[in-house]
Amino acid sequence: MDTVQKRKVYFLGANRLGDFLCTTAVIRGFRIQNPDVHISYIVHDAPYTRILEGNPDIDQVVYNNDLKVDESAPRHLIKKLEADGEVYYFDIFRVCTSSYNVFRDHIARGFANDLHIRLDSVKPVVTLSATDYAAAGSLTKKPYIVLAIHTGSTVIANDLRLVLKDWIVEHWLRLAQMIPGLGDFEIVAIGSLSDSPIQTRFFRNLYGLPIKVIAALCQKAACVISVENGISHLCHAVDAPMILLYSRHVSFPWAYPREAGQCRVIYKDPVFITPAEVYSSLKEILRSNTVLI
Repeated sequence: MDTVQKRKVYFLGANRLGDFLCTTAVIRGFRIQNPDVHISYIVHDAPYTRILEGNPDIDQVVYNNDLKVDESAPRHLIKKLEADGEVYYFDIFRVCTSSYNVFRDHIARGFANDLHIRLDSVKPVVTLSATDYAAAGSLTKKPYIVLAIHTGSTVIANDLRLVLKDWIVEHWLRLAQMIPGLGDFEIVAIGSLSDSPIQTRFFRNLYGLPIKVIAALCQKAACVISVENGISHLCHAVDAPMILLYSRHVSFPWAYPREAGQCRVIYKDPVFITPAEVYSSLKEILRSNTVLI
């Protein structure tokens, strides 16, 4: 008896960590509407794309060096795939330039609208294993707070100025000095191998960890304090307790973690966010999670 071959669907993605994580919500929406298709996700061969391991919505992950971050997918690859199945390409440049109103909604919805896929949730999909949790647990010996300092990108303000999403280093250092007033917490800073660690006695640098270990580390933290970056999307995925320093130069709905139940957002020009304001929000989160008595 012949078996019916599943319809083949190929997704292509070559975006940075935050954008990339948001594509998983779109694939989840597509899977819900198409439970019987075979989904392959072809992605840039980078450490952060390993976050797809164990994703229940994807049948096959293919790492392809032809895909480059923030560049168009090669036409020859798309043409080859189109001969075998349906192809959906996550093109962040096309999404960002599609219309004036595109930034009035979440980036995941921007991808979904571009590909004509219905989306019920913008929360990224990440699956962690016992091995991931064990690896993260071995890094600290007491309750800890995570600092995600680096944005990895710049943005264009409404007046066409190039602006940063970063919070200045001196504020991070001052906040780290203040945190011991809330209890005996270890403070760790995370980033990629391409980020430059801040050398200080106030916190420990844990740069270059595997992406799924970072996810587990954030999920089990007393709190993560992050600028708007890929780590903030990762915290959204695992519902980690988080304070998000969200630059007002970025359209508020575009990356707002609206389904993160343990997130407090400070939406201002980073220049005007003070360590005292972040400290106050941190105190509230620790108290609400009974970490602070």
